Amino acid sequence: MQTKLDSKFFNLINFENRNFKYMRIVALIYLTLLLASTIMAYKIVLLGPFSVPGSTLIYTFSFFWSSIFVELYGPNLAKKLIWESIICQFIFALLINLVNTLPSPSYWNHKNAYDAVVGNIMRFTFAGMTGYLMSAFL
Repeated sequence: MQTKLDSKFFNLINFENRNFKYMRIVALIYLTLLLASTIMAYKIVLLGPFSVPGSTLIYTFSFFWSSIFVELYGPNLAKKLIWESIICQFIFALLINLVNTLPSPSYWNHKNAYDAVVGNIMRFTFAGMTGYLMSAFL
């Protein structure tokens, strides 16, 4: 038997009445932050006297953005978003790795540059996934 207080509390956490109008764009911004942090892992930036990877700055915003998602749409949808984003991030890295391993025409001289930037994208993706899963679910 529910009391009146219980039903008020249940209505506060009932996400069925939430407005999901902006859920897709909020989720896509989150995914964009994860993908951008993967690509920017090799870019070193100066923050005052410190040299840090550019992905550190972007990755920080993904935690902030996931907190916004949790507050707006609840923890169950946020967990789904995390898993779906990880799958998309893996597919993204796999496609980049696949295209990067394809042969280039003889007149194109930028293969070494691409190898330097995206050659280790699978390693960064797995490291990012592992770190993110540990921080998000522990």
